Amino acid sequence: MISSAVKNNNFAVYDPQQNVNMVPLTIKEILKMTSLRRGDTLNHRYMKHFSWVENEHSSLNGRIEYINKTIAYIMKSIPLRESPVTLVSLGSGGLLTEWFIHQQLHKAGYRQLDWRVIDLDYQNGGYELCRKDFKVEAGNDNVKAFTTEQTYLSKSIGHGLLADIDKNQGPVVVLNISPPRAIADSSSAAVYDPDCMLIRGRPVEKAEKANGIYLLMASPEFKRICLT
Repeated sequence: MISSAVKNNNFAVYDPQQNVNMVPLTIKEILKMTSLRRGDTLNHRYMKHFSWVENEHSSLNGRIEYINKTIAYIMKSIPLRESPVTLVSLGSGGLLTEWFIHQQLHKAGYRQLDWRVIDLDYQNGGYELCRKDFKVEAGNDNVKAFTTEQTYLSKSIGHGLLADIDKNQGPVVVLNISPPRAIADSSSAAVYDPDCMLIRGRPVEKAEKANGIYLLMASPEFKRICLT
């Protein structure tokens, strides 16, 4: 999914640095900086404590293409390099993709990049070391981690909401990097109807901690009753 940006039209749209030409990332460069650890079902690419998953849905080529398209999109949509830019990353996990995006934007001349990284796996200290490293790279005050979108949207800073402050100070870019994980058949008591849309995601015990509720599943028999 390509990034989306929300821009405040009160900010200037020209900057002399907008003519900076960025060299896209290449496979050769990524392979030089990272290492691949193969698993039984998933492969993980690492750089220090940062990581991402590589499989048939998230290949190395796909990751590099996503990063390069994201950088090109931001440079085109937000030419003012000195304006604060907030990047909200959904499903950020091991933050390796975010690290490359941050480095490329910094090379392009963007100086104030605020990150809001969101992942359910950040519960109970998950990915603690890579989150600490990312704060060092991007600045401790510029990175805030959350387990759900709702936590970010309801976070108060002083007398206002953090999300509103982010929106009012400059452009906001929403990143959706990885597809959600498929729900295992054993994780739900619902009966799958092959004619229905494929449901993807991960179940949580408490609804208020869910990133989103997309569809109520029902058995094929219940579907036939509703349609008659």
